[in-house]
Amino acid sequence: MDEHFDIAEPASLDAERAEAMIVEALAAGRPADLGGATVAGEVLAALIGGLAAETDRLAGGVRIANVVVAGGLDLSRRRLPLSIELVGCRIEGGPLALTDARIDGLAIVGCALAGGLAARRLAIDGALLLDRTTVDGHGMLADARIAGTLSLAGSVLGGGLDISRAWVGGILDATGAAVTASPVAVAAPGLRLDADLLLVAARLAGSLDLDGAAITGALVASRIDIAGGPIAFSAQRARIAGRAALEGARMVGEAVLTDAVIGGDLTLDEARLYGGDKALSASGLSVAGAVRLTKARFEGAADLAHARIAGPLDATGATLKVDRGSALALTDASIGADVVLAAGFHTIGAVRADHASVTGTLDLRGSHLRSAALAPSAGRRAGGAAPANAGADIVALSLSRACVTRLVLPERGDERPRGIVDLSHARCEVLEDYAAAWPPDARQRVRDGGGHDVEHMILDGLVYRLLANPTGRATTGGANVDAARARIAWLGGQRREDLGVTLCRQPWTMLADRLAAQGLSNEADRVTVALRRRERASRAMPAGRRWSSRLADWLMLYGLSPWRSLAVLAAMTLVLSMVWAAAASRCAAPGCLDEHVFVITNKAAYTEPRFERTYPRFNALGYSVDLSLPLVPLGYRDHWRANVAYDPLVSVALPAGVAETVGTSELSITTGGLLFVLALAQQLLGLILSLAVVASLTGITRPRIDR
Repeated sequence: MDEHFDIAEPASLDAERAEAMIVEALAAGRPADLGGATVAGEVLAALIGGLAAETDRLAGGVRIANVVVAGGLDLSRRRLPLSIELVGCRIEGGPLALTDARIDGLAIVGCALAGGLAARRLAIDGALLLDRTTVDGHGMLADARIAGTLSLAGSVLGGGLDISRAWVGGILDATGAAVTASPVAVAAPGLRLDADLLLVAARLAGSLDLDGAAITGALVASRIDIAGGPIAFSAQRARIAGRAALEGARMVGEAVLTDAVIGGDLTLDEARLYGGDKALSASGLSVAGAVRLTKARFEGAADLAHARIAGPLDATGATLKVDRGSALALTDASIGADVVLAAGFHTIGAVRADHASVTGTLDLRGSHLRSAALAPSAGRRAGGAAPANAGADIVALSLSRACVTRLVLPERGDERPRGIVDLSHARCEVLEDYAAAWPPDARQRVRDGGGHDVEHMILDGLVYRLLANPTGRATTGGANVDAARARIAWLGGQRREDLGVTLCRQPWTMLADRLAAQGLSNEADRVTVALRRRERASRAMPAGRRWSSRLADWLMLYGLSPWRSLAVLAAMTLVLSMVWAAAASRCAAPGCLDEHVFVITNKAAYTEPRFERTYPRFNALGYSVDLSLPLVPLGYRDHWRANVAYDPLVSVALPAGVAETVGTSELSITTGGLLFVLALAQQLLGLILSLAVVASLTGITRPRIDR
């Protein structure tokens, strides 16, 4: 229904004339349009107070348009059981004062409050509308009680807004509002709001303070622009029952959500946060839904340490930059779904999720992580050295003691984290990684000013149930890839200390255990052999154990290849059989029964008449086999031995003391004596090799996988 306004000439009205015009219009059910006339504030206040006693005649309340109120309008400490509507009015020379007042409803639309708004402890039984209004002074609504909506849509507040500890029973709508005050633009600590808080496209020249606020609905602040100084937005210990939507927000200063509770999603998609050391400080934050940071840009760290997030954390395409330390801190955080730091996620500074729990996939494919120390602005020298004393700044990714259902690391070489990757004591059900993004060869890694390697992995204590990609290849097509060789190279990506002087065994045994569990037993064995060889090269191993390790490696590949010992045994037997055959060729009688080169040692077991027919003839191959297998007697070594007196070669004079002891003055070295010693040596070596074969075949010397 169209409304009719009574038009009056612009002038200064006295009390009687103003009252007459207003009463006449209101009695007719129409707004009173004073046409820009000026009315003294005390006159208008008295008139409104008088009309409040006649509410039976003012079904539509007091509705006044286009009036200039001089000297301010003071309705403080009044009980006004009616609604007041001011449209296109200007109040100057003092504030609109409503301190301790109680009104049924108040609408101020398109007005100018040159003296500000003083409404501490204001009580409104309905709505308070300040739409499209300019407030040049301070807007004071601290401790106010507004049963309905509080609207500031499209308004401009030059002196800031204070709604500390206020209660609003409906929506608080500041869509498109502008607050030009600083350093605090909107102070609302302890605010209680029973519906949504709308700050869409609002512009604040100072900070927004919602510390300790309780919002039953959602916080919707899409495209909000805050130039807040050190702190742009603070909602410490705030309770928001619905979502907190800050998509496209721009904040100059830190956003603080420490210990806040959000009952829905927290969305900062495409937000721009320009902080100091931190852009987002949300330690202890609790979110019942998801946290979304897609395509956001933070100048300063995002601190979500100790946060509890029931849904996923999605930072796809986000960029976070710091001068030092961590760009994204998830230390001790708990995330109930996937963490997506992929598809263009970029950091200068570490991603640190030590002690974190991720019940889902932590996806880093397509990410670009660079430690603060290796950033182009960090002063890295052209020769590839990082600054000295970089400390924690050299870390690119840290998941120490984290627990992740599935860990997916970068896939391509250009995605390789630049800095230390710390996976120490982390636990994951599935580990998926790719060789192209593993640390380079030690000779190609960046080192700091002190010569320390700053591009390596720390794998000590890492536990995983399944290797999703044992070969490290991005695709399964093409030529076959040696999983053992690839994974040994992966372990070689650790720091020098964990591969040398203080060899860290756990990553090797863990890998061998998982490869074996996945049916790659041969690959697991090769990893175990590589571990033993690394241990042998370690300075911590005593010389005796080092030589025994070499022997175990050469003879039986640490129990994994009994055929090595068997092959050596067979080769020794065959070669020495040729030696015995050459010696036997010098015998005068067939079978060496002449005892010229070999003597008979078991003659008593045979009767003389049948001796020459039944005594075993000397057989070089049989004799060699019998010597090589001392645990399996074939009878040859019981019947023959070398004649130590055969073919004297040289005599050596013995010292007097030795000669007196042994009863002879010289030692005669003979070919037969050398053959005798050779037979003893063959028996000893045969015993060692035979035992090695048996031990390997029975698994006694097979290396145990201990984690």
